[in-house]
Amino acid sequence: MKNTKQQNQTGEFAERLSPLAQSAEFCQEVADRVRALKAELLENFRRDFALTSNGHLIRRALDEAEALAWLTPFPQLFLPELAEEKVQELRLWWDRQQQVWLRQSRLSREFARAA
Repeated sequence: MKNTKQQNQTGEFAERLSPLAQSAEFCQEVADRVRALKAELLENFRRDFALTSNGHLIRRALDEAEALAWLTPFPQLFLPELAEEKVQELRLWWDRQQQVWLRQSRLSREFARAA
């Protein structure tokens, strides 16, 4: 009698676990797809962006975009757009940094001549 009861309980547990196992597999599949998409986006942005020596900046922008994408119900759908926005912000920041560097080097040369 106990064996039948234990078997029924085990069978019920397995049935309840099945949707969880399917959900975990689905989540892993989505995570794998997001990871692959992120790698593809990284390569595309590296080609398009003149920051080849600063690839860590692009990776950081994509990490931020991925974190935001996971807050949505469809991370794979939102990641490309969020990544584009983050990389655009990076481009603007990089341009400002170049302007500051040029202005500073010009001022340094003028100061050196004046001294």
